[in-house]
Amino acid sequence: MPPVTWAVKHHHEQQQRECEAAGTAWRHSGHGFTTGQGRPIDPTNLTRALTTLLRKAHLRRFRFHDHRDSQQ
Repeated sequence: MPPVTWAVKHHHEQQQRECEAAGTAWRHSGHGFTTGQGRPIDPTNLTRALTTLLRKAHLRRFRFHDHRDSQQ
């Protein structure tokens, strides 16, 4: 199984567990990536989390949009 396929499958399984744990608080937003309650991820929070991870990994900062059409 290609790594991307595995990662998406793993993410979906994790999201199902979050849905079950959230119970009636879960909101089916139709998004593939959500908060632990099924709501869309706020772009500002996502950017903040990415920046933190990049800093901890000693990698330079980049924007998601810069890489959306990347073939790498």
